[in-house]
Amino acid sequence: MRTILFAQVNSQKEDITSLLTESGPQLALSDEQLQEVDRHLLVRNMEEYQEKFGQNFEDPVMPDFSPCGTNRKDRALEFAHRLEKYGKDCYEIWYSHGHTAISDETIAAEYDKKSRKQEEIYLGIQAFFRQAGAGRAKGQTELLVLNISVEGLLENPVELAKLEKYLETVNHKQHLSDRIDYAVLPETAYVSRRTKIRERFQGNNNTEKQPDTVSAEVADRLLTVLGRYGVVVLYQYETCAETSAQAFAVNGVSPYKQAAARYESHAYAEYISCCYPNLTSPREGMYIGAAYVAAAMLSADEDEGSITEFPKEVYPYSRQTKNDIAGEKFGCLLAAQTNAPGWGAVPNMVMLSSRTCKRIQGLYTQIKK
Repeated sequence: MRTILFAQVNSQKEDITSLLTESGPQLALSDEQLQEVDRHLLVRNMEEYQEKFGQNFEDPVMPDFSPCGTNRKDRALEFAHRLEKYGKDCYEIWYSHGHTAISDETIAAEYDKKSRKQEEIYLGIQAFFRQAGAGRAKGQTELLVLNISVEGLLENPVELAKLEKYLETVNHKQHLSDRIDYAVLPETAYVSRRTKIRERFQGNNNTEKQPDTVSAEVADRLLTVLGRYGVVVLYQYETCAETSAQAFAVNGVSPYKQAAARYESHAYAEYISCCYPNLTSPREGMYIGAAYVAAAMLSADEDEGSITEFPKEVYPYSRQTKNDIAGEKFGCLLAAQTNAPGWGAVPNMVMLSSRTCKRIQGLYTQIKK
């Protein structure tokens, strides 16, 4: 089962539109074109992803916050290694149990925001393949990395037509093995009631649009395109303090309902789902997007269902939040305690619930039929 990722991970590599060179009146792409796309953009594990796209950290030097003095790339890779080694069934949230002099504001000031986004994409893809691993016995999960920005794609009618012909070919005219079922759309703009973009870190007064963040209007247009081909869009709001697990524990589902309400009247509303909250690592100042984990769980054909019992939480969920989770739409992540060798008792987040936005007779239908 295939999922497409709308993100530009390495500008030095090929993207979906540069590989689709056929033009003319034909209604479908040739097998040769499809094979060329797969050869450059299709990945089935992290090793293949690194081989095809590599790491593209523009500035490898990071201030020495750690005792051992690692640079930015090494620190991101170390974080990913811990996720790979210890996050077998769920995803670790590294945070300081005690007091620390390194605040999110300090890290935000030192990190380049665009480089941080690239690191978060890497961690998201890592989480995708780790979560999908449990379902591979039923069929290998594949990720097609389009390596292009959504806004750049939609602003160019010629390039958009190429993508539409690709989707027409694989979803309507080709074998099921090529079909695209899900699309991951990371970093959709999270807008407050005051119509200002949410801040990435608490205490940050900058309200400018974050790098690589997709506006709600752009997401709306993308849904129109993908919905025609039966592709379910799994989107997450931009990674920030207000879309974190801690904020979700305090504020509950309501902020997501308000932000996502614009899509409920869309002609293809049944093909879009909001995934929340984003997995947080405050100590590192980085996040793992909820949409990656949700896409992996669904594409790996894992079971879905409502919550009936709640494990011990890292963050104290309010009673109202708990009541809302079982009846709400897509994307609840709850916390549990496990022991990881060498780390003692560490907090983890696990995906437990998923539904679409389509509501029939008072119930939400599942994405998986």
